[in-house]
Amino acid sequence: MRKKCLRITNRRFAGGVETRERGWSAVRRAGLCVAAVAAAIAWIWVGECAEDYRKHLEKGIALSEECRHREEEALAEVEKAYRMNPNDFETRYWYGRTLYDNRRFGEAAGVLESALSQRPDDVKANAYLAYSYGRIGENLLKRTVYMFKSTRQIKKVLDIDPNFADAYFSLAIGCTYLGWYEKPTGVFRQLVKLVLEDEELVDTFSAEALYFKAISLDPDNAWYYVQLGWLYLKQNKPDKARKEFEKAMALAEKDVKCGMKDDTVPRGIAVYYEDAQMFEEGLRYAKTALRWNPEDLCLEPRLSIGRVIDRLEEEVRTGKAIMKDVADEM
Repeated sequence: MRKKCLRITNRRFAGGVETRERGWSAVRRAGLCVAAVAAAIAWIWVGECAEDYRKHLEKGIALSEECRHREEEALAEVEKAYRMNPNDFETRYWYGRTLYDNRRFGEAAGVLESALSQRPDDVKANAYLAYSYGRIGENLLKRTVYMFKSTRQIKKVLDIDPNFADAYFSLAIGCTYLGWYEKPTGVFRQLVKLVLEDEELVDTFSAEALYFKAISLDPDNAWYYVQLGWLYLKQNKPDKARKEFEKAMALAEKDVKCGMKDDTVPRGIAVYYEDAQMFEEGLRYAKTALRWNPEDLCLEPRLSIGRVIDRLEEEVRTGKAIMKDVADEM
């Protein structure tokens, strides 16, 4: 009798264990099924996000490089890609670049710095960081500090690629804005040498020589001739300036994007003639800019061609300049 009871008890115990094992097995199978479904959903979601992120990034790049006056749209697309994939270098670079194009220079610098933490030797990211530094500063002191910071950054660009034309162009613009038209001498030469840490570059550090170097490396860039012309206006050499402006206009005529010529070239020439108080010449170029951009598309109202024309017409009428900051106009 006792053995029979033991056999019954053992069978019940074994049955309970078996039942529990079957239960746990079912739970494990259900868990695996849920995990598999979740993984599949995640894979599909990641794939779709990756596809959407590339679409937004590529559209933003196209708007930035292939069209005119679409800066805000380009930034909106790249920003969507950045939110989806903020750790991707290419996305960070283009987010910084489109922020720069939208004149949000401080934000651009921060994003480009983070991009360069991933690829310290990327020449374009270093270049746009330098450009961003060069446009930061709401007062003379801060602008001077960032100008030197920009110059050091440009030197890094040239260390990476000695034939990067825009680097020489940027140095030339800095020299022009600061009135450094000739080769540095004395204490000033020592200061430039301290910043650039390059004896050979210091010896060619004049605005004109730097513009010539940029043009030799990229002769089809209209803006190089515009800025060289501005230098000549500042040096009271209007005939030389006129020749450079004509070269710039010939190139801009052929530079058509989305059916629009580069109206920023005649607009820039107009502002520089205005700065030299040659108002009638400036007005002529401003009207050309408006013909090329009849809708007066621009990033901000203060950058509109119509505003430049109104100001120049008043200056032609009165013969007196209206105060403005040329750097802020460009």
